[in-house]
Amino acid sequence: MTTDPKPAGRSGKLIRMLGLAILFAGIGGAAGFFSLNYQGYCFERGGVVSDQEKIEVAVGSLLGMLNAQKQGTPGASPAAGNDLEGGKQVIYYADAEEFFRVNPNCCSVSKEIHDEGRHRLDDIDRAFGFVSDFVTIKYVQRYRDDKGIEHQKTIKTHYVVDQCGNKKTI
Repeated sequence: MTTDPKPAGRSGKLIRMLGLAILFAGIGGAAGFFSLNYQGYCFERGGVVSDQEKIEVAVGSLLGMLNAQKQGTPGASPAAGNDLEGGKQVIYYADAEEFFRVNPNCCSVSKEIHDEGRHRLDDIDRAFGFVSDFVTIKYVQRYRDDKGIEHQKTIKTHYVVDQCGNKKTI
């Protein structure tokens, strides 16, 4: 008894075509995922986080760090220029509202910064959703000298946020 090879050949061709369709659909889905991440889409929230929200997160993080310094928390970083010496006393911001009132144009969101050279976020990290933007904060630090006279200086710092507005460390 002989069997007709055509039915097996047709099903094999159909399986190969189905496999290729699944492969291309997977590649297309991955490309879409990476493209949306790269463009700043937050899958957690189902949309793009506004620049203002990213700024608020970065400023909240800065104020949290400053508050930790104010309270003398061990390990609080003086990186934002608050390591004053010679009897100078920092005048801390009461809250974010006061911060934005004193520093109305404090912040910007960008993909790269140009302080002491050019710094750019890695494209691979952006595609995988690890990072999205730099938030640059330029603010007034107020302090009193040892005679009680108020002074101020401008501080510039940068934070990195992801697509969903979470602060990241790079």
